[in-house]
Amino acid sequence: VTAETLTVETDAGIKAVSLLFDAGQAVGARVEMGDVRVSSTPVALEVEGHSYQYFQVDAGNPHAVVFVEDDPRQLAVAAIGAAIQALPCFPDGVNVEVVQVRSDATIMQRTFERGSGETLACGSGATAGACAAIELQKVRGPEVVIELLGGCLVVDVTDSGVFMEGPARTVYRGQIAADAIS
Repeated sequence: VTAETLTVETDAGIKAVSLLFDAGQAVGARVEMGDVRVSSTPVALEVEGHSYQYFQVDAGNPHAVVFVEDDPRQLAVAAIGAAIQALPCFPDGVNVEVVQVRSDATIMQRTFERGSGETLACGSGATAGACAAIELQKVRGPEVVIELLGGCLVVDVTDSGVFMEGPARTVYRGQIAADAIS
């Protein structure tokens, strides 16, 4: 892609993407994430003898955000994610974010995605975690840095929308014949 802006069709709707360039190379992207709704009512849950609370977030797809005091890298995220995904209130599954507030502008997060298990990064999950942290006044906003196992993303909640920004790099180049697309 050589254009500075493009749209991407996702299961959560069409997203406007602005590419960030350095010396003619795309090095990052800023994505308009759409409306994000955060439930302010926590839901209690017990997993392997530990009590947790999650907050439901709709970022175009369903999320359950669990705030923890401990470093998420030391927690049984797969067990927490599987327990929440098995709840009858999520018949189509749910992405689960386990979030630790690090400062008034930074969170550390691990994500257990529906259908995939734990992933190194999740854009809608980072957005859900950041928006929940702002809505519940755990961080000040409007900009939140999300530390993920795969790197950092920044979510910016503005009057004109919610935007996620992060690095981009080429991982594959190829060509496909137009007649091969059906």
